[in-house]
Amino acid sequence: MQNSKKEADTKQQEAQKSQEIADKNPNDKVAAKEAEKKQEEAKQAQEVVQEKEAVVQTEQEKLDEQQQKTDAAKEQAKTEQERADVKQNEAQTERKEIAKDQQIVQKEEIAQAKMSTEYGIILSDESKMLSKLVKFNTATGEIIKTSPVSVIRNRSIYKTTDGYLAIAGENKGNSTVKLVLLDADTMEIIKESNETISENSVLINDSNNYYCVIQSDKNWTIAKFDETLTLKLKSNINVKSSTPITITDSGIVVTDSNGKLAVLSKQDLSNIAK
Repeated sequence: MQNSKKEADTKQQEAQKSQEIADKNPNDKVAAKEAEKKQEEAKQAQEVVQEKEAVVQTEQEKLDEQQQKTDAAKEQAKTEQERADVKQNEAQTERKEIAKDQQIVQKEEIAQAKMSTEYGIILSDESKMLSKLVKFNTATGEIIKTSPVSVIRNRSIYKTTDGYLAIAGENKGNSTVKLVLLDADTMEIIKESNETISENSVLINDSNNYYCVIQSDKNWTIAKFDETLTLKLKSNINVKSSTPITITDSGIVVTDSNGKLAVLSKQDLSNIAK
């Protein structure tokens, strides 16, 4: 580029000198022709310089454009990095909060584990003789958790493999009394019998068997359930809906529908009293 400008300047100077000579000798055609030639060479040399300057300008514009793109990319990368840093800081803060919460939960769980607790039932409606299951601190008597089921009947409940077994419910509306299984953690009903239970029935446990009074058509009979609430047997005689149930060595003592004593076989619940 510098050489082209230098050459163009030289050509321009030569053209000026030739023109000066021609001007001094207006009748000298050779001098005039030489001046014209030098002017043309100077013009061509200047055009070469302009063309090269145009190329340089174009290249510079491309470089400027590329630099702008590079700067924009750097700015975008900076912005994205700042966002990433913010998200990382937020994530770290969140993890710290989660870890803190987990520590609190773990401490509470440890404290809960160290606490001696048991289950029992307390009255929920004395007028109807209804009860509810509670979990309590054995050291202080403080109730830790209360079951949402507040219609356990006849103040009886038994611990099983899967929870607590009881008679619960009320005969009103679409509700009825059932043999139910309560979850030990939630204390909610997780299963109930297909059979309707007498609201005055007792619930008696003998080994892994549970005895109570169920509805059989319009009558009442003694039923034998396992801890999964599966009906295993029912008596072939009708009984009073509120009959006591006594487990003896000879059999199961109940009051039949006529108000008389009956002794039922443990094997098939048939009446063995003669």
